[in-house]
Amino acid sequence: MGLDYEQLRERDPRLIYVSGTGFGEDGPWQNLGIQDMVLQSVSGATWHNRDADGRPQIHPIPFIDFGTGMAMVQGVLLALLERGASGLGQRVDVSLLDTALFEQMQEYTAWMLRRHEIHWERDNLVGSLSTANGWIAVVGLFQPDPLGSICRALEIDDLTARPEFADAAARQEQSIGYDEAQIATLLEQSVVA
Repeated sequence: MGLDYEQLRERDPRLIYVSGTGFGEDGPWQNLGIQDMVLQSVSGATWHNRDADGRPQIHPIPFIDFGTGMAMVQGVLLALLERGASGLGQRVDVSLLDTALFEQMQEYTAWMLRRHEIHWERDNLVGSLSTANGWIAVVGLFQPDPLGSICRALEIDDLTARPEFADAAARQEQSIGYDEAQIATLLEQSVVA
């Protein structure tokens, strides 16, 4: 039909052409349809969301779809910048599979280099916790002492003084997560201002 990028670019060199696919423009899976929940399994994302028994779980939010949409928006914005500078349009290609793999790059790299599995919720203070007067959302990523910080903020005894909460290794050894019953019970007794 004369609607591919090369033919359209001849008609309008300023054209910004966007292509979104499941598995890319070429290759053996180029014509396969796909949707987020299936792609979570294909890409290995469900492995990072295992339940307590180790069974892979599908994330309830279609994060690959959202991430792919954001990658398209960023590609178009960069193409607009380039067109402003050079006067020429660009082709923007985004695939769901590439996005799914990119979104897990830190996990893959940690495993390949150190055989270390990153588990964001287990290894960090992340989650929704009940308190005496409602729920709080806690995000303690990349903090040197997230548990101590939340204890200070809630004006409760510092749980890191207890051996079972002293460090990540101690918590993992005893299979104690940040949101386990010991912490939840203490937070339920606290009042959040």
